[in-house]
Amino acid sequence: MSTVQKRNRTNATPARLAAAAFALFVAASPALAHHGTSRYDLDKTITLSGTVTGFDWGNPHCLVHLDVKDEKGEVQHWTLELASPFTMSHVGWSKDSLREGDMLVADTHPARNGVTLGISATSRNVMKFVVNGKPLATQ
Repeated sequence: MSTVQKRNRTNATPARLAAAAFALFVAASPALAHHGTSRYDLDKTITLSGTVTGFDWGNPHCLVHLDVKDEKGEVQHWTLELASPFTMSHVGWSKDSLREGDMLVADTHPARNGVTLGISATSRNVMKFVVNGKPLATQ
């Protein structure tokens, strides 16, 4: 193999690595796209009070399931989206922070379309959660 061929082969390696890195970035972009908050009314905060019916401690987001009685006394089934378990654990939460049957008072930004869905924590902010009269960590 001539010196020119060796030089061309080794110079192509950084270009190949850059192309591979770019391809991985482009392929991963759709997976990151779901993390938007546009479906929530971030200018509006409501406080919900009810009974925890479930707590999903898993990726990509933790979810709180909550039964709340409306003004007419009818039960509404709410789901509150939180940040990832990694982020929530750094705030001080754990998989045992909420249990089925706990009484919860929580602030949330409701969905824009009126469904019983809200967002209460992102990677930058955790809203108020009071469980059985005791506040959970928000920072």
